[in-house]
Amino acid sequence: MISPKDQYSLQRMTTNDTCVSVILSNYSLTTEVSQVSSTKECSIVGCRKESKRSFATVRIMESITNSGLKVKDARARKIYVCADHWKTVKKAFKKETKPERLRWGH
Repeated sequence: MISPKDQYSLQRMTTNDTCVSVILSNYSLTTEVSQVSSTKECSIVGCRKESKRSFATVRIMESITNSGLKVKDARARKIYVCADHWKTVKKAFKKETKPERLRWGH
């Protein structure tokens, strides 16, 4: 049995964007919830703006290289693109995915 004098801090659990800290103190349960910043910055070399879109690297890499841009880490699983760079990449991306979109009926 836990003594009322003792205070126990349970394991800190992290879920998607929320950090939950549970503290057991004198048989009363207190829960604190704090937001963890989940903003990512653009993956294009020389850009530090907040990202607007994210893509799997294998899906968007060809469009980025065709538009004359370079990625900071080409081995990353995801690429984050800000609004300004998305405008330039989108043109190449639409050309490359046109046959795929025609199959969908768009």
